[in-house]
Amino acid sequence: METVLMHFAEDIRFTDDEFVRFCQDNPSLRFERRKNGDIILMSLTGGETGNRNIELGADFVIWNRQSKWGYFFDSSTAFRLPDTSVIGAVA
Repeated sequence: METVLMHFAEDIRFTDDEFVRFCQDNPSLRFERRKNGDIILMSLTGGETGNRNIELGADFVIWNRQSKWGYFFDSSTAFRLPDTSVIGAVA
């Protein structure tokens, strides 16, 4: 998977609301935001990888339904970390 790093000067970095809007305005793209404000543009997976990922995900869900250890999330789930990073963002 290829990624592109976009660096912004400190005075023009996205606020939380601006980053959400940016993601919503570009629904066909995948973004993450690092704690320093850099935006990472990530490419989509191909068919073979997508198939392998869904098979693996299904195995984990089946296992977790029996073991009840916690929760699983798909790759489009965004997580806001304490350092202000937003990882796995897709609007």
